[in-house]
Amino acid sequence: MVLPTTRFVSITQSILAKAFKGDLVPTEAGLARREGREYESASVLLERIKQQREQEASSNSERRGTKKVRLATAKG
Repeated sequence: MVLPTTRFVSITQSILAKAFKGDLVPTEAGLARREGREYESASVLLERIKQQREQEASSNSERRGTKKVRLATAKG
């Protein structure tokens, strides 16, 4: 069966709209609510990753700074 072009386009747009809204499959947030467990939103996850990277960068720079001091002391 061949669908008229306008109907095909309409169905395609409808499916895409539902996909972008998250209506085609259960979302992680919805599953977590139903199962009674915690859910971390994307914004919270990204903020946590950013903080972890900043902590790692500062601890790495502190370690590097300590090595430079030791080398300078050993040479001096």
